[in-house]
Amino acid sequence: MKLLLPTYNFADGPKKIIKSIQPGIDLIIVDNSPTDLIKSLVAGNKSITYHKNLKELGPVKNMNYGLNILKSEFISIIHDDEFIGNNELKRLNDLSFKNDEIYLLNFIVIKKKKINENIRNTLRKFFIEKFPKLILFINFIGPTASVIFYNDNQIKFDENVKFMFDVDFYYQLFINRKIKFIDIGVESHHKENTVTSRTKFKKLVELKDFIYFKKKYSIGLLKFIFYVLFSYICRAIIKFRVI
Repeated sequence: MKLLLPTYNFADGPKKIIKSIQPGIDLIIVDNSPTDLIKSLVAGNKSITYHKNLKELGPVKNMNYGLNILKSEFISIIHDDEFIGNNELKRLNDLSFKNDEIYLLNFIVIKKKKINENIRNTLRKFFIEKFPKLILFINFIGPTASVIFYNDNQIKFDENVKFMFDVDFYYQLFINRKIKFIDIGVESHHKENTVTSRTKFKKLVELKDFIYFKKKYSIGLLKFIFYVLFSYICRAIIKFRVI
């Protein structure tokens, strides 16, 4: 299995990820940084494949660049604020995967050292089976590191999506593939320098993405209104309690 690490000018996360890598799991870094901060971390480390962009591509193009490198591989996209423990990586390394299956790991989102989000697998499974397009409006799957898939080079991150590009990618992965849950955990930690934190007028940008999804996936008006309203209700619930 390959771990694809798209990164931008942040050293603490990559340092921790590099230390956790186990034999049999390859780490591929696609560096979108304007500096050599990340490059200095991997200097002389022959177990890591490192690619530095000649110019800043932006987060979506950088991830697609990484996908182009890792054709015909089982991969998980791990960002520099996402972590899989050493023992968990060992367990992943012992698993066998099938091309037509998507594998979802457990996840928790941590903010200020407290669990901010954790959606149980029974609820994730229910939403996927009954309301698959709901993923376009609320991320009940988790961080990208919680998804393992075979990269057949047919699916890319949509560069027209400004904010919700991860959930759009998930939905594309779900189509015509079986979904399996693996009892292995991923942690996602909030940090300051993220796409979310750098995005101004987040709600407006998000709404524009929703409208784009409505057209892209031919979602009827009533269903569209239901998905949007239901996503806001779910977020309110998640904000005040773990479900």
